[in-house]
Amino acid sequence: LVLEGCSGHVQIKGCCVHDCKFDGFGLHLLKGDSSSKGSVTVEESVIQRNGYDGLYLGDPRFVVVLRQSRVCQNKRHGVLVRGSNFSMEGSTVEENGEDSVRTEEFVHKQNLRG
Repeated sequence: LVLEGCSGHVQIKGCCVHDCKFDGFGLHLLKGDSSSKGSVTVEESVIQRNGYDGLYLGDPRFVVVLRQSRVCQNKRHGVLVRGSNFSMEGSTVEENGEDSVRTEEFVHKQNLRG
């Protein structure tokens, strides 16, 4: 499940995202209007057994809330936060290959293709 180029509020509720080749849920930067801001709420959902991260949060324009959900058994991190404002409420993140929640500094990369 990949969100690119969106704005406003997105709510994902009651979903099971599993066995994806890459990230279960990806929020990527530099798509759409650069002035767009928004929020994402993942609620009452399960994100498990994905090839990379359960949630990849790489867009600093977004606030993301993980509420009453479970993130487990992902190959790399349960949640990788690169710039997004992230919080959890009543959620479980466990049994992932590396960190449960990993936070890294956001680095804006220049587009070399012009």
